[in-house]
Amino acid sequence: MSDAATLPPVERVVLTFPIPLSELDKNEHDAHWAARTKVWKQALRDAHYEILGQLQAPGLRDWEALKDPVQIEAIWRYPQGQRRPDYDNAVARMSPIFDALETAQVLKDDHQIENVDITFEPVAVGDAGLEIEILNTSSEGSR
Repeated sequence: MSDAATLPPVERVVLTFPIPLSELDKNEHDAHWAARTKVWKQALRDAHYEILGQLQAPGLRDWEALKDPVQIEAIWRYPQGQRRPDYDNAVARMSPIFDALETAQVLKDDHQIENVDITFEPVAVGDAGLEIEILNTSSEGSR
């Protein structure tokens, strides 16, 4: 069995999540700041444990945090007939996920995220969710 030092560099990883809460929307002004903070912290914990669970998949168990700049390509699958969020609100709602990428040690630091591309797709209600692909943008692909 190879040790972590001899693993080939990971160029990409795909993680899935439920649609982030609308309470995380930057235009959500009805809630008191303390209530919004509580929702944000819970979303961070939920994303953290979701990521840890997905890192147990074969090929990811010996994961080491990426150190190089990354790009995120997201597919936001929203229920058909519902209004999709605009780009900046989608990014705001994904913020706890980005921080969880650091706390779950997918990334050394969430400042490594150079770009976030989001594709919005209307789907049947039961198929709604968020898929993010983290792409190592370094030419060397070092970990």
